[in-house]
Amino acid sequence: MKRLLGLELERALYFRPEYKARSQQTKPLGLPTHAVIQSLWQNLTERGWKPSRDLVTHITTRVWKEYSTDHGVFPFWSCYTDFLTGTLETTLAPSLKIQELKIQQNTLDGELLDVLRKFELFILHFGTFPLHNLSKEEFYRHYVYWIGGNQLLFDRGMNVENFGTLLASQPSISLAIDEAIVFFRIIQRIAGISIILSRFESISNQHVTAQNLLSLRVRVMTNLWNRSPYLLDRNRAGMLPEEICGWHDYFAYLMRFPLLGVGDGWMRKRLRVSGDPTFFDYWKNTPPIGWNATFPDGRLVRIKKARFSDLAGLQNQIQISRLRWTFKDDVTLNAFGDAFEADNSTLVQWLNDNIKSLYIEIRNDSCSIPGQEFSLLAFYLGLLYNLDESYRFIVGNRNYRFWKNLYQIADKCAVDIKIDEEWLPDIIGKLISISSTGLAKRKYEEERYLDPLIDRLHRFSSPAQEAKNLFTKFKRTSDSLNAIIYTYGIF
Repeated sequence: MKRLLGLELERALYFRPEYKARSQQTKPLGLPTHAVIQSLWQNLTERGWKPSRDLVTHITTRVWKEYSTDHGVFPFWSCYTDFLTGTLETTLAPSLKIQELKIQQNTLDGELLDVLRKFELFILHFGTFPLHNLSKEEFYRHYVYWIGGNQLLFDRGMNVENFGTLLASQPSISLAIDEAIVFFRIIQRIAGISIILSRFESISNQHVTAQNLLSLRVRVMTNLWNRSPYLLDRNRAGMLPEEICGWHDYFAYLMRFPLLGVGDGWMRKRLRVSGDPTFFDYWKNTPPIGWNATFPDGRLVRIKKARFSDLAGLQNQIQISRLRWTFKDDVTLNAFGDAFEADNSTLVQWLNDNIKSLYIEIRNDSCSIPGQEFSLLAFYLGLLYNLDESYRFIVGNRNYRFWKNLYQIADKCAVDIKIDEEWLPDIIGKLISISSTGLAKRKYEEERYLDPLIDRLHRFSSPAQEAKNLFTKFKRTSDSLNAIIYTYGIF
């Protein structure tokens, strides 16, 4: 198969230290306001980018530009701001090689920086907001008010303000049906390893992160849904409480949650179904008069029966690393139901016949250091190309509890420690070696992208520890902030 790779990268936008056009709402090292972001998007549309608008508020939330590759023309690049202030999220066009993605990222950043300089903004690579963060009031004003669909998440009990503290790197890799669950199990198990290798959240809001944490990811994901009235919602994020071992298990896992919403697309087009039924109840136990549902803008509608697009939308119900798919146009919910109720092998065959594309979106990683954006993608890709050895080492030789224990301490543990009597550097070293062997099979000389990970392992360090050392090196806060800005910022 032609295996396509992708990367979605989240970084912080700040006004430059020498920013001059200050007002009551803007200042040097401050976050851009909603008005500034809208002006930025307008400037990009004048350069050929296309706008996407929120269906409720009609403001521009995303801009995108067609990018031609050998695999077709994609509606990428894409630039998005999660909260319309502070976060710049960019998505690259799928490519066969990491080097192609690297060229894309450099070209995209160059085009963005041409515009950002006009607004005296710069891009900062970091796992959280080290210079200035939104207050809780600012956060809800931007995240909930300006993007209508996000109100649904807030009303359902998601701690959106905690989720907004994280800036992530999200690699993606296309998969075959038969290998997908095996690789999903591997990615789930090594979530703690991913955090240790990428953690980059040691400075927040001009201070060392509370409790000297090196990563906020474990804490945020553990508490992401603790405000929800439904206990099952806690299993939408973090490591799964129990391991999934087949496609039937995967769909059963998705269908048991109280629905966040149904409909095409993500939250902008979602309907909240009255009573928050599970997908299975929504599908199989429709009331005689249908389901009452609400649009994000408050409009009421009645749904007579579940549609296949509602099943396709299940992939957005969770915040862990997840499988993403596109079904063929003529697929029906009843046909899926027959395959699902048969057995796992029948379901696998049905998926092989009816899924057009499938990829895994890996959501364990913090934002990367500039120039090292593709190290973790290379790491995962190598494990996939050496799948048998990866499976033996990660799944065959250690139980799920071992990896869960590692995940629970990944936000603060040193690299040179023992886990259940095993030396952690040896485990990480073995995984990098397995990955390097896998990358060598691709014959693109992609093993070099693992060098930053090898260097961190040799020094028992991480980006978070290096940033913390840099920040605490100076007596004056201004000097500490400048060290962070000019080490991890791009101008």
